[in-house]
Amino acid sequence: MKKKYKKYKELLSSTGISVDPITSEIDASESWWKDRSPSSGGNNSWGQTVNGQWGQQPRAPQWGTPPSSHQWGTPPAAQQWGTPPAAQQWGAPPSMQQWGTPPTSHQWGTPPTSNQWGTTSNAQQWSSPSVAPKDHDACLQLLRMSLDCFRTLCHQLEATYGLQPTLNVSIEESVAMFLRICGHNEVQRDVGLRFGRTQETVKRKFFEVLKATELLACDYIHTPTRQELHRIPERLMDGKYWPFFSGFVGAMDGVHVCAKVKPELQGMYWNRHDRTSFNIMAICDINMLFTYVWNGAPESCHDTSVLTMAQNYDPEFPLPPPDKYYVVDSGYPNKQGFLAPYRSSRNMVVRYHMSQFENAPPPRNKQEFFNRWHASLRSVIERTFGVWKKKWRILCDFPRYNIEVQKRVVLATMGLHNFIRISNFVDDDFAEIMGQTHIGNTEAEIDTNEMKTPDIANGDLMNNIREQIANLL
Repeated sequence: MKKKYKKYKELLSSTGISVDPITSEIDASESWWKDRSPSSGGNNSWGQTVNGQWGQQPRAPQWGTPPSSHQWGTPPAAQQWGTPPAAQQWGAPPSMQQWGTPPTSHQWGTPPTSNQWGTTSNAQQWSSPSVAPKDHDACLQLLRMSLDCFRTLCHQLEATYGLQPTLNVSIEESVAMFLRICGHNEVQRDVGLRFGRTQETVKRKFFEVLKATELLACDYIHTPTRQELHRIPERLMDGKYWPFFSGFVGAMDGVHVCAKVKPELQGMYWNRHDRTSFNIMAICDINMLFTYVWNGAPESCHDTSVLTMAQNYDPEFPLPPPDKYYVVDSGYPNKQGFLAPYRSSRNMVVRYHMSQFENAPPPRNKQEFFNRWHASLRSVIERTFGVWKKKWRILCDFPRYNIEVQKRVVLATMGLHNFIRISNFVDDDFAEIMGQTHIGNTEAEIDTNEMKTPDIANGDLMNNIREQIANLL
């Protein structure tokens, strides 16, 4: 405290100012203020306070001089930091021999052309004349018919049955999507991804082509008239069955097609394979062409019941003349117009199916001899069903449509079957099935054991015809 007061007294004496004890304000003379006012132009006008309080403008000696290079030191030379590494230290970039040369087109292979892969969003290229011949096999695999047959089908559906293209979807693409669904039982979503279309577009085009194909089936599934049934098929006359089966006009049998049924109706359509299906009765001629179809009886109905329904409710059922007949298996009655095989009795077992004669003793009597020839002739309906189901997987795989749509699909695919057959285009499915001598009908064997159909009215006429043929053989 004394030191501060002593310093205070020294400032008063050296500056010539004093402090008013009453107001505690600085008291100085007029000459002192005049010397330090800004208007005086003096060098001491940097501040209006005394030099001891505010101080004077700083000078260089007060701040000190900037350090020289000797004080900061010199920057390090290259020898101190070291020289950057040479290329030999880092290593040179690898040469072509080290990395290897890029593969040539012969090593990787050339990219596939559009003809090899095909396009998915436009089926026009499938039917263009520039398609290579090897694409006929691809078309047969993808669309279940040859390329020429596919072109002809598209032209027929457009020119005769009212199928029209739209702004973005051609006739060929619409038919191709329909054939993919029927031929491979693909879901509409997958077909849309394949063709670059929405599922709604695929569904709409499916039903458009289905409607046109039904109209085609009405023309190509030709039910013979009574006058036409009197004619003798040329192929029958040229084969081994002439003149024994001179009254043959076709083969008839039933087949099961899977369907999606409402839960409350599944009991009627449930089959022995634990699936829902419906029973179809069809007739075909010796050329493997469908000539009649009764579409959609419940699976629980026996073949005889389906035949009775067809005769009673369909006025166009092609009943043969008295001297003509359809060959049928033992699930049908041996009555006028229907020639059935000999059946086993309590006293004698009579073989019928072709599989029973393979790797087995020859026929032991005229009944078995007749049955073997009868089964061989009747196998035409089994071969027809075989190629039909093999070509259109929608009929035997998991059902994706309700029973009403599935019935329409049955008729449409039968029409396509006849169209391919009549068109005479090369078809591997038909060629393969024609090379088979017979197809065993295991369903008929089970039906025979489960239900014996008695010979009913007019059975005597067919029994006499059967006896005459057996004696001739």
